[in-house]
Amino acid sequence: FVPDGGGDPVPLRYRCTLGNRRSWCSLRRTCDWYILLKSVTIESCAQEIKMGGGVDVPRSSSYPMVEVPAAVEIVLSQAERVLERELVELEEVAGRVLFEDVLAQGDVPPFRASIKDGYAVVQAEGPGIYDVSGEVTAGRKPDTDVGNGKVVYVTTGAPVPDEADAVVQVEWTKPAEEPGQIEITRGAPKVGHDIRPVGTDVKKGQTILSAREEVHMAEVGLLATCNVRNVPVYKNARVAVLSTGDELVEAGGELPYGMIVDSNRPMLLAAVGSVGGIPVDLGIAPDEERAVTSAFMDAMVKSDVLITSGGVSMGNKDFIKPLLERYGTVGWTSFYISGVRPNLVLLYEYRYISGES
Repeated sequence: FVPDGGGDPVPLRYRCTLGNRRSWCSLRRTCDWYILLKSVTIESCAQEIKMGGGVDVPRSSSYPMVEVPAAVEIVLSQAERVLERELVELEEVAGRVLFEDVLAQGDVPPFRASIKDGYAVVQAEGPGIYDVSGEVTAGRKPDTDVGNGKVVYVTTGAPVPDEADAVVQVEWTKPAEEPGQIEITRGAPKVGHDIRPVGTDVKKGQTILSAREEVHMAEVGLLATCNVRNVPVYKNARVAVLSTGDELVEAGGELPYGMIVDSNRPMLLAAVGSVGGIPVDLGIAPDEERAVTSAFMDAMVKSDVLITSGGVSMGNKDFIKPLLERYGTVGWTSFYISGVRPNLVLLYEYRYISGES
């Protein structure tokens, strides 16, 4: 075998587990493994042959353990790089995760609104008998005069006429003797009384929801209130789940001696679906490097995220870690929580499509 860049063939006396047709490999010609990866050095290939033959298996991990919050942050930060943005309409946004901050498209309320049923007045005119020049109900534009002995009847939520600077609730009034008049028995205590100013609840351009927030029914109501129709969210992640292990069988069938039922994969697929992901079932791969590699390549085409179960410890059949190290940066191999070591996350920027990388 002549490595990329030239050089003399280097014989190695290891049994080849990487797809070469011959029992023993001197690396003198390209093997299937080399064709698949398109580039491999003698050193890396030799190391994998050692692993496959049960020789020189590491006795400890070269990666430090991390705290759980740090591990979660690594996964989330990388997921943001993998997942794309899309706009969905308000009626379809429940259960989705926001891609970016969402800003209010208008003031809430968008006009000065009456807090109570009553009369819009000029506060300085105080108690007395007034002509009722008209009425403004919710949804209608004020077109009547206020002040100089005139008031306007307003309902809760209705726009307050521009000339008015307070609202006197109906309980502080009584009918006057003359038709079309009202007697205010108690005046508004201050300017602005019982009026909601423009933007009291939310101001235009204000951040109402932050990136990474999950949208539920309350958030949908807030988005609608702030006149947001199209909402930027992450596309639902396609999450592939792969179990590895010669000892695994599907639930519901025969259970030969030494075998166990694969329970992790169905559970993980259910977990993915329960939080809005799109589950991609890759089945069970045997403890064979070529089978695991094939499943991994399949996941790169079909999914955004791959979750594997098994094959990440220190045994000579644990192929996941050395395989994934070729494609990116390993974020960690274990974290500080009882009963779940070892585990592994890979941060990669590799896409395998039709044999091209």
